[in-house]
Amino acid sequence: MRENLRDGDRRNVTVIFADMKDFTTLSEHMDPEEMDSLMGQIFAAFEAIIHRHGGIVEKYIGDALVAVFGVPNIHEDDPARAVTSALDFLDEISRLNESIRNREALIAFRIGINTGLITTGRRGEHSVVTGHAMSVASRLQTAAPANSILASESTRMQCESGFTFSEVIPLTVKGKSEEIRAYRVVGKNTRPVDDDTVFVGRKELLDNTLKRFLRHDPQDTEGFLLTGEAGIGKSRLATQFVRKIEQLPEFRSPILYAKAMLYRPRPFSVVADVLSSYFHGDPSDPRAIRDLVVAELGAEEKTAEGFAEIVAGQSEGRDNEAFVILYLVLKHIVTRYAGEPYPVLVFIDDLNLMDRQSRDFFRFYLKNADTKPFFLLTDRDPDPGIREVFASLETCQVPPLDREESVRLIRETGPANLDDETLGAILDNARGNPLFIREYVRFVAENRDVQALPTTIQNIFLTSIDAFDPPMRDLVKKLSVFALSFSLADARHVQSVTDGDPRLVDVAVPFFVRESILVEQDGLFLFKYDVFKKALYNSLLNYNKRILHRVVADLMESKGDPHPMRLLFHLIRAEEYEHAARALWKVPALHGNMEFLPAIELLLEHFTEGDVDTYISLLFAKSAILFNNGVTDQADSLLKDIINLAIHENSPLYAGSAYHLLTAHNMQAYCFGKARHCGRNGLAHYRAVETPPHRVQNLRSIMASSEMLCGNQEEVQRILEDIRADPEFARTPELRTLLEVIRGEIHLMRSEYLAAAGLLRATLGVLPRSAQYWWTANLSLGLVTYHLSDWEELIRLHRITLEGPSRHYANISQVHAQLAVAHHFLGNTSEAAQRVQQAEFNASQVKNDFDMVDAHRTLCECHPILGNTGRAEQVALAGLATGLRHSATYPVLTLLMVLAEIAAAAGDATRLRFLMTEARLLLERGVLLRNRDVVLYHYHRALLAEQEDPPEAEAARGAARDLLTRELANIGEPHAGAFLAVRSFGAVHRALV
Repeated sequence: MRENLRDGDRRNVTVIFADMKDFTTLSEHMDPEEMDSLMGQIFAAFEAIIHRHGGIVEKYIGDALVAVFGVPNIHEDDPARAVTSALDFLDEISRLNESIRNREALIAFRIGINTGLITTGRRGEHSVVTGHAMSVASRLQTAAPANSILASESTRMQCESGFTFSEVIPLTVKGKSEEIRAYRVVGKNTRPVDDDTVFVGRKELLDNTLKRFLRHDPQDTEGFLLTGEAGIGKSRLATQFVRKIEQLPEFRSPILYAKAMLYRPRPFSVVADVLSSYFHGDPSDPRAIRDLVVAELGAEEKTAEGFAEIVAGQSEGRDNEAFVILYLVLKHIVTRYAGEPYPVLVFIDDLNLMDRQSRDFFRFYLKNADTKPFFLLTDRDPDPGIREVFASLETCQVPPLDREESVRLIRETGPANLDDETLGAILDNARGNPLFIREYVRFVAENRDVQALPTTIQNIFLTSIDAFDPPMRDLVKKLSVFALSFSLADARHVQSVTDGDPRLVDVAVPFFVRESILVEQDGLFLFKYDVFKKALYNSLLNYNKRILHRVVADLMESKGDPHPMRLLFHLIRAEEYEHAARALWKVPALHGNMEFLPAIELLLEHFTEGDVDTYISLLFAKSAILFNNGVTDQADSLLKDIINLAIHENSPLYAGSAYHLLTAHNMQAYCFGKARHCGRNGLAHYRAVETPPHRVQNLRSIMASSEMLCGNQEEVQRILEDIRADPEFARTPELRTLLEVIRGEIHLMRSEYLAAAGLLRATLGVLPRSAQYWWTANLSLGLVTYHLSDWEELIRLHRITLEGPSRHYANISQVHAQLAVAHHFLGNTSEAAQRVQQAEFNASQVKNDFDMVDAHRTLCECHPILGNTGRAEQVALAGLATGLRHSATYPVLTLLMVLAEIAAAAGDATRLRFLMTEARLLLERGVLLRNRDVVLYHYHRALLAEQEDPPEAEAARGAARDLLTRELANIGEPHAGAFLAVRSFGAVHRALV
């Protein structure tokens, strides 16, 4: 099926709205024919100015004009072009007013300028531009005084170094919900080399430039050409250099500055700007410039007058004469300061935009002049012609800031309360580019999303593709829709379906690689920089985005086994919400994967009204993910919503979902009776309505674990039989896999490690990693391997676990703690220490008491092995206090026994006796406890009874001996010795056996 994309795109442009003031009054004082001629002259002049600066006249509205900069061609400096055009127009109005004899009928315009988002497109045969940015410009114009310019804050921020602005003028405009912050444009900045922004890094490059400047020989062409990507800080480095040399003692030499601009095609414009900066005069007043040249340099009247005409743009067609005049003026300046301690500095920004005549002039000057200034030039990547002219200069690539320098720049320019997550996002997005850092910091200061793309950065990237042929531009924008990588075949398919020529792909993609837009990895292509990709993607019309995402989603599904997260990304962006929900239910291990929460959140927003069944299923999935990752407070809140829906809708499915979640909550809280009650109620409701089989069996698996923990072995067997008896069991491999995982976990709880390992290894051997229970089985096998003391295998398994989707802090803490033990026994002490730190950190992130007790249980086992007895005691006491408060059982005995080992080693009989009393109360409850912890209980019971009750001591020793023998049998011969090296089990074994 072919898809037709709309013409146009989304882009940030700068809009000028100019309206004549008192048009009616003016027309009353003029003949209609004369008035028509004057208006034609005015708007022709304005239109010529706008075109000269790279903009377009979008429309006329009576006596008003609307111009846009950024359409059809976008430029990084569109705001500066617009402001310059407006200033030039007011100069033209001033000249026209001088020619009007009737002083009561002077021309006056109000001008508003705004930078913002618009969309381009077509209506019939006409190109159109639409967007709120245009209405803001209109409102600014309405508030502007006669013959003045009001610019919005967005415009001022993007060109503030080139112009001077008034203080902020707050405007409350009818129809605008928020206040507009406006600024009157005062004029052009006569000293644009001043830059007060924070400067960090680049010390070595700055010092080298200064040393070369101080050693400059005026007879040689010397200086630096600073190159690098847009925003990397070339101009800022140059202005910092200017600041440094101006602070040198007895510095009196001039700094001649020009910024080369494409929108000034006037011959010799760069040279004229360089020399005009010496006189600080008004370029639009030739007589004033002439007088300054005569007075300052003592030049001949003819030379001064010719120079003034060149500066005013009145020398077209007289290139030879201009060469000579400009040569004489520059020679006058350089020679005048030849006796000073420091040379004249010529600083030209954006060298590659220099006009051809200025380039030829510098070639001529450097070849013929006896005395030469020091040059400091900046450009991204000068073409060979420019490099040939300034071949004697040293080229320096300005590098990105390193991470430390980037952090310093963020801290010094950003808000004081910047959190580490936002800081990291800025660092990742900016990649050491100072301009990008400043723009992202500004975004943050305005409470915008740090993942959004600031206008300035977006325009830099869009400008870089503006010279491409339209089909090439369209293709690279289409490719920005892919979530990550794509093949040539993928690109051809998208191009073909969206009515493009698929043959272009084979030419364009290698070209994009050469241009460093794309990179190739193993036959696939992806964007080199994510910010570039964002810029292209943001420029697509939303209508076209939806179509392209649907095309990519269809392509992924047609190939089979699509990447779940990427498929959801495309379906949601395509607004195919029902399709996305169906795809979500197919995601393996969905209920343990935090990565899917954002997708679920977006789907919940769509299904808030309408499809209540989908909505409740999404709530259930979100709650299960949060619960399985330890975020129980949010899971509890969602559970309340599910219960309320069940009550109001009288739905068995909703009630079953609520009881399902309650079963898990109660099992975690060691409320086994409540878990049994909720589980049975949940199953009853699930039976009354068609329920996905995997959900029913998941509930049964939770019930089985709960019954196992409370020591009810018969009920566990009954639940396992119910799973097998389910009609879906025989025809659903997923359910059979789930049963094997449950059986493996039950064997682990019973301390039957070898049996558990056999089941779990067999399960992992037949499951693909993408299967529903693969990660659960791998984590369980890792825990089994820890008890088996197979350290090398443990490291292998746990490394895989840490690559998985789970963000359950308690589990991750336990994995790191167990890895610390493994590395310790394998002799890697530094790695063991790092793993302990990771375990401690993840434990500190746990948000609920029950998970915290679990994390502390493993940590307090780990610390004594590594020799951290004091820390082990602290962790165990903290976990114990929480565990006793909640009547936890399984982990509390471990905490008690670690403390008992520490107390026994210290000879603290009082404390040991107290701990043993608490342990005895646990054993008397008949709940499931770890076999190895019960070994230690009976051993320490024997120690306490040795003097007072020898028969009791002998019975305790016998119980400990039998359980230890069983533990060793469950571990097996290869690793029994490794187990006896853990904690005090070796000493216990020697005492008993």
